[in-house]
Amino acid sequence: VVDSVRDEVVGLIPLGGKNPVDLQVTRDPSGNVRLWVALAGLFPGLLPQELSGCVVEVDTVNRVVTRMVLDDDAVGGNIAALAMASDRLGWVVVSGADFSSRVLAFDPATGTVLRTVFEAADLIPGLAVDGGGVLAIPDRRFVSPALCLYRVPADPVGGSETSLGCGPLDLSPFSVAALD
Repeated sequence: VVDSVRDEVVGLIPLGGKNPVDLQVTRDPSGNVRLWVALAGLFPGLLPQELSGCVVEVDTVNRVVTRMVLDDDAVGGNIAALAMASDRLGWVVVSGADFSSRVLAFDPATGTVLRTVFEAADLIPGLAVDGGGVLAIPDRRFVSPALCLYRVPADPVGGSETSLGCGPLDLSPFSVAALD
């Protein structure tokens, strides 16, 4: 926790997992801020892959984790990125032991995986969702890299993302951000 006026660290929030890789902020309809943190666990490499990650919700007022929203054991891989549309719809990139990736939609209220939105043979480096309801997924294929866009469903749980297409890129994207 950083006091931005005094420019100093004023506290820590234990997250209960390993390797925080992404965080997102949302506001509920009454304007309350929600902080979501993705913890990747250990990716395969020098050490064996370890599913010790999750997505947690953090109470920013009391500075505590309120609950684990999604466990990486339930999704079958390391959680490598996170994007949140609301307290009822989010997406994670799940990286497998072979470094393939899947983008999964999930319901943060219940911790339920809703559907697979996108799959790739390579690591997907991040996700972004804008306030207008568009999800951006970078596709790092060596031969034909692209940025793929999806319309966010009006019904988070019963709907599904609609592909708006993939725009070709000259180089593989490393990250993506939405500017509202």
